[in-house]
Amino acid sequence: MGVEIKTGFWYDGGAEARKCVEWGLGNCVIGLSSPEDAAYCREKGFYFFVTDLRDHATYKIPGAYLSKDARHFPINFGNGATESAVESWISDPRAQMKRIKEAGGRYFLGTSTMHEFGGRIYWPKEYLIPATPSDERGMEGDYLLLPQKKDLLEAKETYVSELRKVVEMESEIGAHPLILICSSTLHKYHFEAGVDIAGLEVFPGDVYRMYGAIRGASKAYGKKWAACVSMVHQGGGACIDEIWFNRYKIALLYSYLSGADFVMTQHGAFNLWIRKTRKTYGVNSSKVKKFRQIFMDFHNFCQTHPRPDNGPKVSLGIVHGNLDGNAGLWTRWVWGQYGGEEWKHSAPEFGWDYLPMLYRRADWYHRTLEGDVDYTGNPPYGQYDLVPIEAPEEVLSKYSCLVFLGWNTMTPEIYEKLKKYVADGGHLVMAVPHLSTQTRRGEDLQLYNGGDYTDLFGVVIKGKGMTVTVGHRFIADSSLPSYQFPNWGVSDPFFINGEYPLADVELKGAKVLCTSSTNYTRTDKEKRAPVLIENSFGRGKAFLITSWCYPGERAMAPLVKEILMVISNGEQGHIRLSGSDRIRYAVYEEGDLTTLYLLNTDFEVANVTNVWLGKTELCSVSIESAEMRIAYLYKNNYCFIPKSRSVHIEQISREGEKYKLVVVGEGEQEIEVACTGSMFNKASCDGRPLKL
Repeated sequence: MGVEIKTGFWYDGGAEARKCVEWGLGNCVIGLSSPEDAAYCREKGFYFFVTDLRDHATYKIPGAYLSKDARHFPINFGNGATESAVESWISDPRAQMKRIKEAGGRYFLGTSTMHEFGGRIYWPKEYLIPATPSDERGMEGDYLLLPQKKDLLEAKETYVSELRKVVEMESEIGAHPLILICSSTLHKYHFEAGVDIAGLEVFPGDVYRMYGAIRGASKAYGKKWAACVSMVHQGGGACIDEIWFNRYKIALLYSYLSGADFVMTQHGAFNLWIRKTRKTYGVNSSKVKKFRQIFMDFHNFCQTHPRPDNGPKVSLGIVHGNLDGNAGLWTRWVWGQYGGEEWKHSAPEFGWDYLPMLYRRADWYHRTLEGDVDYTGNPPYGQYDLVPIEAPEEVLSKYSCLVFLGWNTMTPEIYEKLKKYVADGGHLVMAVPHLSTQTRRGEDLQLYNGGDYTDLFGVVIKGKGMTVTVGHRFIADSSLPSYQFPNWGVSDPFFINGEYPLADVELKGAKVLCTSSTNYTRTDKEKRAPVLIENSFGRGKAFLITSWCYPGERAMAPLVKEILMVISNGEQGHIRLSGSDRIRYAVYEEGDLTTLYLLNTDFEVANVTNVWLGKTELCSVSIESAEMRIAYLYKNNYCFIPKSRSVHIEQISREGEKYKLVVVGEGEQEIEVACTGSMFNKASCDGRPLKL
């Protein structure tokens, strides 16, 4: 029962990759390329990926496409491969791939290729190769600059088609399944181009957004995904110290609870180096030994703790919109289009910058926070996904709430899909620009269906309205009791932060929750300027922010953050936490048994969180620094929490008045027990009484 997580190292060289197999470092490796290595992996029961192609030569300059001999020349041939292996790849790459797959059998997982292809969008311009070579080419890397395009649709189709060319070349030699390891949020486009497995290079960018993007895309396309922890290259380069090691440990554990099918480590098994000083630590140094030990402890944990196969549970989806070309890191241009001011990041991209607040507990002086318990500090069930709008309806329906923040180009198909989502009971949050059909940035909105959204939002948008120097006033409660907007009645305006344009709105049944406000009492102008409306449609609710600009507009920031906080609190599920916002969690449900993973991301301090079942406080859990504890909840009644994560509760069942646990572990262990009803008064293990 449960999923076997593949763990291992990722190397670009055959010698070091093979050594990982010899030393038994995990159960998977990236970086082999000969039939002999494949046979060795099969003998050892070790899974493997064939490594990237040499120097990305197939995707660099146009001339590289001319040489079929060179294009399947793996990187590692300069690092431990034999001359015969090199000759086999050059003379007949299709036959060589076939021999590798036959020799490896079921242990062949695929080909790691096109590494960081997304760099064509998120790398700085100076990292890329100009289409026309010059004498001043800076720090160019492995890929050509993308050609300049007229609009978002052309830019998106160009990127996908460029990647599809490479996928097709790999298909020629039978290289599938293909894994593309990449920083960024671009994975949905990689799946569209034909990639089989998405890989996330962990650390560049907002890691929570990156994990949410790769998991959301994988769900939408029904694919597996890998977390590739780039500790040596991206995890910190000034020194190798206790914080550095704890960061590595947390990255591994967070990848596990986030749902990764593969958790790989890029380099570090045999040497480490400090970027700042270039100091190197060898294979037998204490630092390298500690690095290997952290990895092996994690690998052994994965082997003894098969993860439930239907999680983590995620109910909050942040929609990754149609034609959104923001990669989520580094460069401030969309779609790798480095010409024209309209391609620079602006309000559509700034909206993504609100997401870190979902993992931050509200300050004590946040006066609009309401309720008896503060659930801020984690999104519902501890996770959110970046959900591709291309996802099928059955995938979207698994989220109780969908929120639009970044760019979206509306189409009839998308609009009908969203109507179906809300009609079936979903909660939808959008702003007016998300309903525009435009494909060119910098142009005015071109509203779908002429602005008539009577069906979904209960409103007609007649065009651009007034620009207001805005404070805000909530004048009504949501029909969703859990959405506690700050409706204070007569009060000073909230969230004053400059001016932004509103839409000219004609209400057709929608309820106004919030208006613009510049005075202590309501004015006639205020009545003409709704900012947030709610509409009931089918079994669901549709909320519309009636701004003529994207929610990322800086003047809107205080209001949008408040709306996101209310939504996150309002969508909290049956299992929820209150307490330290350094504790991350994930929920996996499997039959009568729910597994709750609790990870303390603080490097130094133990932290405490309260676990709630609805409005009932179940227990408080203390977690040591950089450590994880696991809570096993049976039928929302008894909760068993081993002190050590080395203990695994494999099964819980009830026989009459007795509860039977199948527990895997070693030595003397302690398990905390909490319950919503009466507590049992005795327990035994293999017939021996246990101390309670």
